[in-house]
Amino acid sequence: MGWRAQFPDPPGGGRKWATVSREFTLPMTVTVAGKNCKPEWLVLKAVVYAATLDGGQSYFTNFRLFQTK
Repeated sequence: MGWRAQFPDPPGGGRKWATVSREFTLPMTVTVAGKNCKPEWLVLKAVVYAATLDGGQSYFTNFRLFQTK
């Protein structure tokens, strides 16, 4: 099962850190090999795509996941 979300783009040419957040809900069950199972783990990946040759550098820090229920 895969779930993809795009975060808002930070302002261009900035020298400040931009903070973004996203809410999502894990499903109660997922289908694995044709069987319904309860999710056991989560993988979080962050990727940057620079639209120009001089896109500069991007950094990620302080990923946090919160359980609210």
